[in-house]
Amino acid sequence: MGEARPAAFVAGDRRGLRGVDVATGADLWHFLVPDGCKATRTTARASAALLVLTCGATAHVLRLDALTGATRWSVSFPAAPPPFVHFAGDAVAVRQDHAITVLGSRGETVSRRTGCWPDCTVVGRGGELYASYRSGDANTLVEVGGPAWPKPAYTWLLNAGPYLVGSRTREPGSLRMIDVIAPDTGRSRSYTLSVPGQIVGAAGGRLYTWTRLHGVGQTARVRFTAFRRVRAPAGSSPLSGVDPHRWPDACALPPGPAFTATSAQSTLGDLSMPRPVACTYKRADGTTLSARVVWVAPSVEEADELLRTLAGADALVGVPGIGDRAAETSGLVVFRVGTAVVRVTSDHTAVRGRLTELAGAMAARLRVPVAAQAVPRVPAEGSGPVTLVRLPGTQVTVERDVLPAYVTKRDAYVGGERVGGKVDLLSPDLAHTATGTEQWPGAGHRDHVTITDVATGDTHVVPTVAAPRGTLRLVWSPDGRRLLMTASKDNDSLDGFVIVDMATMRARFTPVRHPDRYTGRFVWGDARGTRVAVQNRPEEDEQPALDVTLFTLDGKVSRKLRHVGQLFGGVNWLSPSGNRFMTHCPSRTDQTCVWEGAGGALLARIAIAPKDVISWWDEDRLLGWRDQNAYQRAAVPIDFHNETGPQVAAAPTGYSVENLRLFFNRP
Repeated sequence: MGEARPAAFVAGDRRGLRGVDVATGADLWHFLVPDGCKATRTTARASAALLVLTCGATAHVLRLDALTGATRWSVSFPAAPPPFVHFAGDAVAVRQDHAITVLGSRGETVSRRTGCWPDCTVVGRGGELYASYRSGDANTLVEVGGPAWPKPAYTWLLNAGPYLVGSRTREPGSLRMIDVIAPDTGRSRSYTLSVPGQIVGAAGGRLYTWTRLHGVGQTARVRFTAFRRVRAPAGSSPLSGVDPHRWPDACALPPGPAFTATSAQSTLGDLSMPRPVACTYKRADGTTLSARVVWVAPSVEEADELLRTLAGADALVGVPGIGDRAAETSGLVVFRVGTAVVRVTSDHTAVRGRLTELAGAMAARLRVPVAAQAVPRVPAEGSGPVTLVRLPGTQVTVERDVLPAYVTKRDAYVGGERVGGKVDLLSPDLAHTATGTEQWPGAGHRDHVTITDVATGDTHVVPTVAAPRGTLRLVWSPDGRRLLMTASKDNDSLDGFVIVDMATMRARFTPVRHPDRYTGRFVWGDARGTRVAVQNRPEEDEQPALDVTLFTLDGKVSRKLRHVGQLFGGVNWLSPSGNRFMTHCPSRTDQTCVWEGAGGALLARIAIAPKDVISWWDEDRLLGWRDQNAYQRAAVPIDFHNETGPQVAAAPTGYSVENLRLFFNRP
């Protein structure tokens, strides 16, 4: 329920505040700023007002009664940088220096988050508080004292009745993207506000924004816009149902032969686009020009309305001869071609003087269809629209619901939720995580591995080997029932292996004879987990490692594979059935070889570097990263004839996926 109808409202300036009777207009009370202090922030609601008094090196946050002007409480903070305050339900949020403090009804600290970047924000909903903050590489939305969900960074959270609305950070010149969030589950859907403006509030199932319009030669006006939540159209909800392949390539619009595309952006929020939506063009003298596809509207009328609003917001003047409609001012041109609206800017005087001419050349190119190959969509035919979402803590995007879990360098996410604590490895059945030790055990101590139950959070610390031995490289069995580790005495060589049984939570060390004949780390040797495998050390140090030896679980040699190449480091080399295996092709760094398991015959050479292989996709295909264009890579299934299937994930070119493990729902 909302607050009662106010009997007073609060007005003020840097000299102080006053309460005004809403019925008569008479002043009810005054609060004067003390000498030597100044009012740096004020905000009010029906029952209370907030005032920030800066007095020397101290800032005092005061909560005043709106009807009487009485000070309910005062809390002190450092004066620099100036604190920003706002109400969060019945609580008060104080944001300062990348930290946020929540104060309760008596001024007590309810919650505090530090290290927030770029923003922290808090909103109240009933008796609950929800906070959005960034810690390390992860953005999180958390119910204070309750569950947390990985989410994008929000600059603001609003209580919109049955939902929360999160306003995302945005690139300059782009439209604002919001998430409508169910507070009980954390589930959300993204939308783009197709009119530029600042969000002022949410009520009655609607979201309200305002835009200041600067008509040339006219008094500035303010436009208020109400958005209502509707059923998402077919296609991508962040794009208002417009097919992302209708968006033009911002890097395919060079304004002239002297300009070269040097950098690009291919994402809108969490949405990975098939072509760049923003691009910077550079000349040999170092001067640059930037182009951004602001929006591709569902209709020409909506695109025209957006251009008119952008022109009013930036005091642009209409200019003929550029696309279907255009407006410009110094250093900025916005034009429309069909349903696409494009923004062109430059900070260099030599370019700004010709910006109208250059934008005209770009608009002329936009009339010609861009001959760029579209990135294949994830689902099979007839499976419906695609929604790409970004994985928190990464720059990788995947189709929603195709990826139940993934592991970054030290964090695991299962079902969209972050698993607590540091994680080295997640089991194939997603039931357990395993984390090894970071230091070699000292004399008289034993090494250990920590096993955590994902569902319950229960942990087991399992001793493995005693010093001087330690363990390296954790590898789950294909069924997730056992954990394999390499035992070593010097963090380099090996002398055996350790297997932890999940049923008993006990470890068993098995030595191998002639350990100096082997190198690398042990992996599982078959799909049933009855054998382990390791690379043979080459006879000469300069030679590549080509042979592989398989052992029974009691350490006896069971088989040798000759000249098959180097084992994979962090990828399961066995196919799902265990009847095939893959290695680094001998003498080739750019190919992956697939072998028949029973006889060891070579089945295929696949044109993908081993470092780009993610895993097996099925018995006849691998899953790996392939370059789609100069700006984006895609994870695609690749068969033994080097034919690729639909994209299942995407990442910017140059982004390292070395420490990322993806668990897909396969066909």
